[in-house]
Amino acid sequence: MQTNATFYEPLPAEEVLRVVASAWEYETQGKNWFGIGGRVNFAADEVDDLAAQYPRAFALLSLLRRHHWGRDFYLTKSYAASIGWAPNTLKAARDALATAGLIICVHPGGKGPNDPPVYRFP
Repeated sequence: MQTNATFYEPLPAEEVLRVVASAWEYETQGKNWFGIGGRVNFAADEVDDLAAQYPRAFALLSLLRRHHWGRDFYLTKSYAASIGWAPNTLKAARDALATAGLIICVHPGGKGPNDPPVYRFP
């Protein structure tokens, strides 16, 4: 004879209703992205301030958030080439993001060919 010792205790009805209500709220607000794939989020003012005035900075911010969220990253000539940009285009976009406080330089680099500048999100 098998006992129920191998099963978890069922959740109380109140907790089930709370979880269902929370999930439904996400669904009705358009915040349920489960099964849709990765997302890159922006505050409305970031779109308003960057997209029209500095489209390359907005594009760079999009790429950086997509590929480097939560970790340090390098903005080098080889990175510029990897995204099809000239180094001066990358530098201008990088400087616009730094001026806006959307990225910060944590190591300026420049102490040789293997010492690139290092950035991160604030």
